Amino acid sequence: MKKTIEIKVYSDFIYLAYVRRFVESIGLEEVWDNDVIEQIVIAVDEAVTNVMEHAYECKQGCPVKISFVIESDKFSIYIVDHGKSFDFRRILLGDIEKKLEERIRRGRGTLIMKKIMDTLEYSTNKEEGNVLKMVKHL
Repeated sequence: MKKTIEIKVYSDFIYLAYVRRFVESIGLEEVWDNDVIEQIVIAVDEAVTNVMEHAYECKQGCPVKISFVIESDKFSIYIVDHGKSFDFRRILLGDIEKKLEERIRRGRGTLIMKKIMDTLEYSTNKEEGNVLKMVKHL
């Protein structure tokens, strides 16, 4: 059975705690392993922080839509914004472990998301906006 839950927050860092608790509550309701819940919470927190900080350049009040799709074998998250887009592929090029060890100043959040999640995809167009899709197989 497939369930979809959608929430909308605004670009203000005060909402990050709400998003973290919301993701955690989904994991607890679905009875996922605590480590899996923690990993997903970290990935979603990084993604939403990136939207607020980079796409919206810390401007408050801009919409961030988050959709959670729960299936028996995977959990998908879609984060949609209408801020600035970026070159997603450039950040993910190369050895993730090496970049994390070298403590590269920018792009660490995306690298962490890539390491935690099984799938990470980014697309952008004028109608839909910027869409980050993350999938964790359960």
